[in-house]
Amino acid sequence: MSSPASPSIPPAASTEPRPRPHAWLRGAAPTAGLIVIGCALLLQVAIVVSGVDARLVPAVLGMVGALLIALGAYFGSASPIVREGSIVVDSPVRGRWQAVNSPASATPSHGLHTLGQTWAVDLIGIPDDRHRPVYGRTVTGYLPPTDFPGFGLPVHAVAAATVVARHDAEVDHKTRYSWDAILYMTVIEGFLRSIGGPRKMIGNHVVLRLDDGTFFTYGHLQRGSVRVNVGDRMRAGDVLAACGNSGNSSEPHLHVQRQDRSGATLATGLPWAIRGAGRGGRDGFPLNGENWVSE
Repeated sequence: MSSPASPSIPPAASTEPRPRPHAWLRGAAPTAGLIVIGCALLLQVAIVVSGVDARLVPAVLGMVGALLIALGAYFGSASPIVREGSIVVDSPVRGRWQAVNSPASATPSHGLHTLGQTWAVDLIGIPDDRHRPVYGRTVTGYLPPTDFPGFGLPVHAVAAATVVARHDAEVDHKTRYSWDAILYMTVIEGFLRSIGGPRKMIGNHVVLRLDDGTFFTYGHLQRGSVRVNVGDRMRAGDVLAACGNSGNSSEPHLHVQRQDRSGATLATGLPWAIRGAGRGGRDGFPLNGENWVSE
């Protein structure tokens, strides 16, 4: 077990900060817009069935919903104000992994600033002793997660921290490992999951509060693998759970991010780096597609 990482930021108060400017528009507006549009559709059906002439009401609701979604998209793509500096922490994984959606290649790493993902990284486990299916070269893109070597690998606390949230009830679904499967996941499944909120997107997860007052979220964890409870005190290197394929995930991987609050909806992503994970052993992240061995 490694020694606790020491972020170079003074300890913070136990209360969470107020949401950043535009956080409500960035995080809550799209979901609210979908709900309003859904209500407009239901109201339109009720009007048709009842014969009441109130066609203007669902039309107005639909426009309001579309406006909320547009505002969410705009502020989700606009860079939030971040004054916190970066911190260097221990690796959340051990062994050989590959980075995708890495902040070393682009920020926001996942295309948007929503859900605190600005500096998030996805890590795919690829130990040397197991074969990983080749994308697009399987009979079907819907494979069991157990076919992938990263499924079930342990994930670790990046620093001394306290567990503030856990969720362990989402299923590990089949992978989305072909173009048609990815299209379904992006257009249909992702839309439905977004209506369900961050829990349906992130899947099984653990949220840690570091001693500097910022938070780390570990997402897409294996169902039944979360071994910590809210209030537990962690040391750097302690095992939290296992890599899974829950939530909005195309294949088993670990999603990790630093954010300013425990909940993802109004979170603003914060910069961070993994000790020794960058080019030449520098602190940072591997580039997209790069393999990296964490001791």
